[in-house]
Parts: sequence; C-alpha cells; structure tokens
Amino acid sequence: MTTRTRRPGELVFNGLLVIISLFLVYQSSLISGFTSWSSPGFFPVLASLIMLLSSVFSFVRGCRMSSPTLPVLSFWRRVLPRQVMIMMLAVVIFAFALSEIGFLPASFIFLLVTIRLFYSKNWLKTLFITIVSLAIIYLIFRGIFQVILPESEWLTQLTGIGV
Repeated sequence: MTTRTRRPGELVFNGLLVIISLFLVYQSSLISGFTSWSSPGFFPVLASLIMLLSSVFSFVRGCRMSSPTLPVLSFWRRVLPRQVMIMMLAVVIFAFALSEIGFLPASFIFLLVTIRLFYSKNWLKTLFITIVSLAIIYLIFRGIFQVILPESEWLTQLTGIGV
C-alpha cells in the first residue's frame, strides 16, 4: 500500500471544515433540537452531524499523513490560480457596481470583460455572446420570474429610463 503525502493546505482546510461543522451542528440544534423524528430540526441536525463526523475523519486521516514537500507558494498556485483570483475580484467589483449603475450596465460590463478574458479574443464574438446572454438572463429573471433587478437612481435620472 502506498502512502500519500498531504497536499498543501489540506490540513488547514480539513480543520476549517471541522470548525464550520461544529458551528452548523450548534445552529441546526437551535431550530428545534433533536426532540423527535418529525421535528423541524431533525434533518438539519442529522445532516450537520454527518458533516461533522466526516470532517473529523478527514482531519484525523490528514494528521496521520506526512507533510507536503511543496513550498507554500505552490499552495497559492494550486488553490487560487490567477484565473480564480481575477474572477473573484470581478465578482466583488460587479457586486458593488450593481447598486451604483444598476443590473443591466453592471452585468453587461461584467460579462463583456470576463468573456473577453477567459473565452474569446474576438471582440465581435464577445459582444454577441454578452448581448445574447444578458438578454436571456433578463428575460428569465425579469420576464418569467418577475424579479425586481437593481436600478441606478442617478443613471435613471440622467437618461430618463430605468436601467
């Protein structure tokens, strides 16, 4: 049987899962506890207990493995590659832009930039995919589900139309 070494960050991740699982067990027990099989809190408590047991098992198994031989820099390259970091930053900017410029302009810019960066180097193709995607998203959420999407007050006052 071959022994596997821990991957960089694996033990920290498993430890965080144990802590989160403990918190979820506590939170789910506040619903109604484990009073009966049909109580509203039974399945959340059961699910969080299963998560806790499996995360403790993974943590203990990780403690028994030998330490990774790769440097810390390798951890960041494996866990958060450049593309993931860029996308996380884009999502944070998009979240702030929603309240400032509204759903349609913020989504248009977000889709245009991310599709251009990660998929297509052709501007015409990128623009086409962005417009079609945004139209479909808008029709589904605004038209079918009737979700009220964020609008920008200052942009609406400037243009006279809600965007």
